[in-house]
Amino acid sequence: MLDPRRLLVLDAVVRAGSMTAAAQELGFSPAAVSQAIAALERQAGTRLLRRHARGVRPTAAGELIAGHAAVVADRVQRAGEDLTALARAEAGTVRIGSFSSATASILPAAARALGRAHPGLRLHVADQDAEQAVESVRRGERDLVLVAALFGAASLDLTGLAVTELGEEVVRLCLPVGHRLHGPGPVALDEAAAEPWILNEDAVCAATLARIATDGSARPRVSMRTRDHASTLGLVAAGLGVALVPGLLRPRDGDGVVVRELHPCPRHPVLLLAGEEDSPTVTAVAKALTEAGRAALGR
Repeated sequence: MLDPRRLLVLDAVVRAGSMTAAAQELGFSPAAVSQAIAALERQAGTRLLRRHARGVRPTAAGELIAGHAAVVADRVQRAGEDLTALARAEAGTVRIGSFSSATASILPAAARALGRAHPGLRLHVADQDAEQAVESVRRGERDLVLVAALFGAASLDLTGLAVTELGEEVVRLCLPVGHRLHGPGPVALDEAAAEPWILNEDAVCAATLARIATDGSARPRVSMRTRDHASTLGLVAAGLGVALVPGLLRPRDGDGVVVRELHPCPRHPVLLLAGEEDSPTVTAVAKALTEAGRAALGR
């Protein structure tokens, strides 16, 4: 195998046209350059350079190897530039785990901020429930994860992870316009429980409804199930039931629905978790997620 360091010397000699000029470019002595070329010729088993009055020129074999040497030199230069960009958080991919309402609210705001400050960064996002997210960042499969701690932070094993609390997400009640519970102020859970419920099987809504059913006297009756928030709101607007909606989606009155607080008010912490990777790129993304998350959660 040809020594890649000697290939870099050959590349410099062929470009410069002389041993002396190549030595100046590389910061070597002319003798060191001559020795490197001689060693490379021994490895190649043939002469690579011919001397002439003004310096050296490559042989046919030298031209062949010099072409490969130029590729090596280019890749080495690119590696250095990429490493510099990575150190300045100017490039690289950061893998993020998230839950649906955070993906729809926190991530876009963070991505916009990163696009302005670090346009070379790329985000790879996967939807994960809390347990999956914790394990993926612990195993190094994700660099950062946003977690809805639906049963409190103490319910998750966060040992060895860096934890940043972003705030609390409030889960609200969505009613059709003109519903009997459509009035000022929060809606009592016991009153809402008597209604037919449309359950969005999103983790936040499903876990919150399960917690409501087990924590108190309210026993909500699920009459329909959906897999996305748009379908849920459409069914509520049609008067087919009431539903929960995550606060991070910023639900507002309109399109046939009204949004009300519940009493007691279901809420859960939102956490940003990081593993052992503390590169400048991960740090930059963590900062953007923290700022966007706290702004979205009103902290």
